[in-house]
Amino acid sequence: NTQPTSSGGFDTCYDLSSSSVDVPTITLHFDGSVDLDLPKENILFSPGSGLSCLAFSTSGSLSLPFS
Repeated sequence: NTQPTSSGGFDTCYDLSSSSVDVPTITLHFDGSVDLDLPKENILFSPGSGLSCLAFSTSGSLSLPFS
């Protein structure tokens, strides 16, 4: 059972240096039946020290307008 840690503003990081994981596919669905499958390099990144972080973070007060 691996507990998450934080690194450089990302709060969901794990030490996967001695593990092998299958990264699931994340698909973004847009209007007009457009789907974008994110490659694993856009889901997890390695800031160093054996950590792998979920490449999503809060935006603080930044918001995007949707219509």
